[in-house]
Amino acid sequence: MWLRVPRLAHDLAWLGLVVICSGSSLAQALTLDQLTVHALTLDQLTVHALNQHPATQAAAYEVQANRHEVEVARLARWPVFSATHDNYWNDRRTVFSLRQPLWDGGAIQSRIRQAETQVSQSQAAVLLQRQQIAQRVLSAWSDYYTALYRQQLIQQQLAQLQDYAALMQRRVDAGVSAAIEQQLVLSRIQQTRVDEQVAVAIQAVARDRLTRLTGLPQVDQLLDLSSFDQQLVAVLQASALLPTFAATAAQAAQQHPSVLGADYAIEAAQAVIVTQQAERWPRVYLQYQHRIDYPQANIDDLGIAVGVEFSTDRSLGSWISSKSAQSRLQAAEASRQATLELINDDLISTYQQIISLQPRLTALQRAVESARLVQASYTRQFSAGHKSWLEVLNALRETAQTEQALAEAQVDLVGLNFKLRMDQGLMDWQQITSTP
Repeated sequence: MWLRVPRLAHDLAWLGLVVICSGSSLAQALTLDQLTVHALTLDQLTVHALNQHPATQAAAYEVQANRHEVEVARLARWPVFSATHDNYWNDRRTVFSLRQPLWDGGAIQSRIRQAETQVSQSQAAVLLQRQQIAQRVLSAWSDYYTALYRQQLIQQQLAQLQDYAALMQRRVDAGVSAAIEQQLVLSRIQQTRVDEQVAVAIQAVARDRLTRLTGLPQVDQLLDLSSFDQQLVAVLQASALLPTFAATAAQAAQQHPSVLGADYAIEAAQAVIVTQQAERWPRVYLQYQHRIDYPQANIDDLGIAVGVEFSTDRSLGSWISSKSAQSRLQAAEASRQATLELINDDLISTYQQIISLQPRLTALQRAVESARLVQASYTRQFSAGHKSWLEVLNALRETAQTEQALAEAQVDLVGLNFKLRMDQGLMDWQQITSTP
């Protein structure tokens, strides 16, 4: 009974090579025709989920809405036409006005900047939403392949147990062994089948999660162990760049969507302060007015004039509001620092897990080979009368448990490599230019 590990991956694991921490995901998803030919990698599966998930679409619509707000803010630079009509006791008056802002202390420009910052914030929200969906895909993908590996190993274990059951049946029929030993191996078969049912259930749940996330029907037909083996080999073949990770961790954290969102939140708070400061100043404008009086039907062209407008209500209100804006700016700065610390801690944790997996994979590979040798030896010694039947069955169970631990470690290695690249912001879909 051999664990399904590619020979190249086995050799590289013994050499102690570690996973590379750079690279990017695919820029585009494969077409449906290509999907029928090629199994999906984790990166490709993630791109499919991001392309169709309603959460990313909703975030993209928010970006478009904020872009329209920028256009609205820019319209304040242009002349404004207005018409007023007043009814008095004896007459009526209609006034047509055309006003062009000349100077307002920078209020218009600051509002434009505030609207542009909201666009950047919504783009960062798109990236954060993508990151959350990618993490859900990673979780479901890991559960799926772990369960898939476990099923294969359990099937191999069942085949071995059935061979043992046939052997023991012959020994019981020949009167060499007691019937209770036959019941022991049958009990192990039933326990193993229960484990298989649990693995099948876990895989079914993971498959359903992936189907909902990606929108791909029968997604299990696009995932197989051969595809996983290729991803594992690619990880193990990569150059060992992890030792230099500590020097670039701080810079990598700056590219995280949560940190980018916090940066834009600070810019938004600063733009609000600038806008409120501009509200304290008077406004200078150029105006043309045309007035018509009724019933006298007098027409008075008031001509072009330069005017100044000042409101104590707006000036005092902005002065008071600036205090709350300053507090919000300080809160945004503190929130950014807290977010950065959390991201740094998460990056270092992922990095340490990958580093610890390197000797663990080597140790587990050796443990699997040792367990198989012990199992074969116990089987021969049982035939010679030197080992009990229970010891043989326990050796088989220990081999299966060690193989499962190795398979889980291999899945964890590929998943952690993906997570570290994602936390560093190295995926194509994590670039701000990829947002709407």
